[in-house]
Amino acid sequence: FAYVHPVSQRVAFLTGVNLLISPSMDKYDGAGLKTGTFSAMDGALSAGLSLTFTADAGFGLLAKAVSQSADSRRAYAYAADAGYILRFDNLKFGVAVQNLGTPLKLYKTNFALPLTFRGGAAYRLSERFWFAADAFQTGGGLGLAAGAEGEITVTPAETAFLRTGYRSGGSKSAGSGFTLGV
Repeated sequence: FAYVHPVSQRVAFLTGVNLLISPSMDKYDGAGLKTGTFSAMDGALSAGLSLTFTADAGFGLLAKAVSQSADSRRAYAYAADAGYILRFDNLKFGVAVQNLGTPLKLYKTNFALPLTFRGGAAYRLSERFWFAADAFQTGGGLGLAAGAEGEITVTPAETAFLRTGYRSGGSKSAGSGFTLGV
């Protein structure tokens, strides 16, 4: 869930909630014997703002509280994301840093949030077609992504967007490969 509230043509506030809730799972002891069930949840509550400096430059800042729980254990962390975008006619450049903050502490173990640096560019080929490329660095390594988006008029009041892309690198569980969406 996300909500953006424009305050003026130059300032907007935003808030959001991300949740991943898993169903009940079997719980086992060290000998491999089933001892019951448990559930798990990951979530983040965020708030931020975007500032438009000129028609071609803008900055965004997001603060978030992150929570994880598994069985009776809970972990919390606080982090921030920041990004800057610059436009030259049909070309946009952006840079961002994500997850600057405290580690998650689960019981006696600390886990760093996945600090991510990214930079990318998008080029508007026509009024209704974009091409974009992105490079990102995480603890899982360097990743690259590229994609395209096309706008299709369904009715005079309705528009649909078709997207396709390819991502490589980064975390092994992040899902490298082709994507497609409407």
